[in-house]
Amino acid sequence: MKILTITLITFVIIFHSPATNAMLELVNVSSPADADIQDAKQFSESILIAIRQYILYELPPEANEEAEVILAQIKRGLNNCESLLQAAVNIWEYKQCASALRRDAMTALATLQYKYQPNAASSATRISFLR
Repeated sequence: MKILTITLITFVIIFHSPATNAMLELVNVSSPADADIQDAKQFSESILIAIRQYILYELPPEANEEAEVILAQIKRGLNNCESLLQAAVNIWEYKQCASALRRDAMTALATLQYKYQPNAASSATRISFLR
């Protein structure tokens, strides 16, 4: 029993020592591919944030239902793009896929914004004709 207690105390001391923690950090160094994959996932998240902000700040509330459909489609598309990362480290192909999705989403949202925009230009034209 004494040996077990001493072994357990020694293990706790060694496990919590700063030298052991420093060695563990050296062992946990990730590969450049892991960093690229993390960057790619952050890129996906930045695309979703940009789309959510556009929906929140640029679209009128009556467009929210259609905008959420666009957002859901983009999420599915980004999941498909991310599958490129799991099969092999195809960062370039992933970024092309995700960028195309972002472009398409922003185009669809701009079209949606235009659809719900009050027709200010035609009313301004009518006023100028009356004068």
